[in-house]
Amino acid sequence: MFGRASEQHLQHQASASGNSDSFQQNSSSSPRGRQFADFIGCAWLFQHGWPWTGASIGYCALGTLQAYWSFLRLHWSGFAVGLVAMLIGIVLFCVALGARNRALSHQGSESPTSVMYAKLETEPRSCRRCWQETLAFFGSSATLSAARSIRWLLWLYATYIALLLLIRLASPDVAFTTFPAECPHEHLESCSRIASTKPWNARKEVPLTVRTPQPALLLAAQVWISHQPYSSFVNVTTDLAHARFVSPFWGFTDDFLVQVRCNRTVGTATMEVQSMSQLGRYDFGVNTQRTMAFMYTMHAKVRKGIFPDKPCYSEN
Repeated sequence: MFGRASEQHLQHQASASGNSDSFQQNSSSSPRGRQFADFIGCAWLFQHGWPWTGASIGYCALGTLQAYWSFLRLHWSGFAVGLVAMLIGIVLFCVALGARNRALSHQGSESPTSVMYAKLETEPRSCRRCWQETLAFFGSSATLSAARSIRWLLWLYATYIALLLLIRLASPDVAFTTFPAECPHEHLESCSRIASTKPWNARKEVPLTVRTPQPALLLAAQVWISHQPYSSFVNVTTDLAHARFVSPFWGFTDDFLVQVRCNRTVGTATMEVQSMSQLGRYDFGVNTQRTMAFMYTMHAKVRKGIFPDKPCYSEN
């Protein structure tokens, strides 16, 4: 009984293997079967070439997000970091594809780029040879060895980009429409405020009070901000200018606000300024230096007589 059952089982396996061989022969001989084989080749690339393919996908994703968010904030050094990451991702994908092409060529299998070569049949022979030589270069042992030797640098660069994205996600993106009443309690060490009420980290500096129209003072503040590196405007009203400063390496963001109040009774305008970090408790004195430099420039303009000597009026 058992002998007959085992014999039937062997016959069933033989018939199944014969059917699978005939299916593979028919599928490989037909154009649709060839496309299916190429699709299976891409699946093989994702399964067995996962180190380089996964790294290429990760780099392209991180680079795209970094470039997009940096472009929105006009953070051009961060935008360059994102573009470099995207380029590294493309190169790593070429390395993965070339390595697979080299492995299959050693096994005597069909090239994974058969569809691409088929599309290039109408092109000159030099063009087809260019594609083949490019894949051979990326799949060469020297290229793979160089990629393996710098894998730790690739990990460090990817970690740096991930930290930039985390800093961006953790930074609140708030557009102020009114001047803050005080420095936030959670950012007292990274805030500087030169104002009539609740000054902080002002180094005994007082607000600027001068007899001039309100638009003239606000325009001077906008000019100063526009000349500072890594700065961009968020919101500008008739009495408030809200700008954003981004650090070049880590992308930490500081909010810089300037308010100009007009006292029509005495005809003077008062300028107040506050600079504070969006993330972190310490700023190493950056915001204090920024507010002091801003007020020093405004006082210098007053001494030079740049502002018109007219009673203060607002555009409201």
